[in-house]
Amino acid sequence: MTELSQIHYQLALRDFQRARQQAVLQQLLARFRGEGPSLLPFKEIEQHLRATGETVNHGAQEIPLK
Repeated sequence: MTELSQIHYQLALRDFQRARQQAVLQQLLARFRGEGPSLLPFKEIEQHLRATGETVNHGAQEIPLK
C-alpha cells in the first residue's frame, strides 16, 4: 500500500468510526425519547447516490482474501 493510499485508508476509517459513534448516540437518544428506529426513504437515498443518472454494472468479481 502506498503512503497516499494508507493516508486515505486512515481518513476513511476515522470517518467511519466517527459516523458509527454518531449513529450509536442517535439510537440511544431515540430510545430515551421513546422513539422507534427510523429509516430514510429508499427513493430519497437512491436519488442522492445516482446524481448523474448513470449506473455501472461491474458484474461478478472475485475479491482475493488475505
